[in-house]
Amino acid sequence: MREAAARARSGVRGALGLLALVLAAVPLAAQARLEAPVLHEAGIREQGESFEGRIRVENRGDAPLRLLEPRFACLCADGAFETAVLAPGAATDLVFRFRTAGLEGKLKKAVTFAWMDAKGKRREHELAITVDVRPAWSLSPPEWRFGEVDPGALLEREFALVLRDEKGPEPRIAAEDGVVLRDESGRARAVRVVWRAPSAPGPVRRTVTVRADDPARPEQILVLTADVRGALLLTPRELRLGVLEPGRGASRVLVVTSRDGRPFRVRSVASDRGLEAEAPSPEAAAARHAITVRVPADLPPGGWAGTLTLDTDRGEFAVPFRFSVRKP
Repeated sequence: MREAAARARSGVRGALGLLALVLAAVPLAAQARLEAPVLHEAGIREQGESFEGRIRVENRGDAPLRLLEPRFACLCADGAFETAVLAPGAATDLVFRFRTAGLEGKLKKAVTFAWMDAKGKRREHELAITVDVRPAWSLSPPEWRFGEVDPGALLEREFALVLRDEKGPEPRIAAEDGVVLRDESGRARAVRVVWRAPSAPGPVRRTVTVRADDPARPEQILVLTADVRGALLLTPRELRLGVLEPGRGASRVLVVTSRDGRPFRVRSVASDRGLEAEAPSPEAAAARHAITVRVPADLPPGGWAGTLTLDTDRGEFAVPFRFSVRKP
């Protein structure tokens, strides 16, 4: 019995050894393996410049692969591979062209291309081209806040004209509601914007378009903001009640004061959602009114935002409010 068992074990070991020899003699399936970057940095470029770049792509596998046409996410770029089929160990370049006209700042543009392996399986690779485009000309600062101003006030602000290249094209500026200042040589150096504040009280925003004959950057947008004072001063200008506990409610006092000291009447106070307010008697005239604003205790949880509207004999005023009620 022992001799029979020993012969059986010896036979199993022999069979396993023969199987190992057979497997070693069978080669593994050849595979293609793409090697390509995920980021290509094109550096700093001038606005209006067109440039060409190359991105290296390699086949690090032991089977050929086929590259398909790349897809560029931006119309500002296009390109193609120099070689479509890569043998094992071979490499090629994705040659692209990039146009910066109309673009500025730090940009990141995606490029996607597909490739087919030896078994015909489609795979995709995505990379990004980054470029920092310096504007041909700009206005500094690009935005200006005048703060609180009187109704109808004449507001003026000078914006410096920054040219990238002193020998480049001269912007011929035509600004809305503005006057162009020129130095002795006749070259534009600044834009002075003259803006009359509206008569209606409250925040106001205005954009001014400044145009030039530079094809790389034909126009610039200036943003002007102001807060036009009304005949009445509201304190606070906005009600921010924070986060409230459920079932408790809250209250704040809104003070309305006449700027010129003349008495006025508050006809009504209304909220578009959430708030309740105690308005003074419509017949009560005073130079100062204190209005209590309350958040009802039974409001459901969630965020609340809206406008409290005051109708007075000196005009209508809006006070935005915002708060939230916690969940129980």
